[in-house]
Amino acid sequence: MDSYWLAVVYSVAPTIVLAGAFWWIMRSIMRMDRTERRVYNRIEAEERAKRGLPFRHSLPDVAVEDSAVENPVVPQAKRTLGARQDRHHQK
Repeated sequence: MDSYWLAVVYSVAPTIVLAGAFWWIMRSIMRMDRTERRVYNRIEAEERAKRGLPFRHSLPDVAVEDSAVENPVVPQAKRTLGARQDRHHQK
């Protein structure tokens, strides 16, 4: 019976170890990215302040068309979707 449980442990252990390594690597990548973005935004804000430029609000990571410059807080995709929903409800 001992050899059965030993075989089970030897069979499952590599999967658990690899899953833990994968989780740790992904966690590290996400933390590095978050830290890098935070530092980059801080440096950009300092440089903009030195030059007397206005504060730039962060936009979501969405492809925004040129017409979205009018309202930089709301991405173009959301405004277009809202307009479609309004037209649909008016009918």
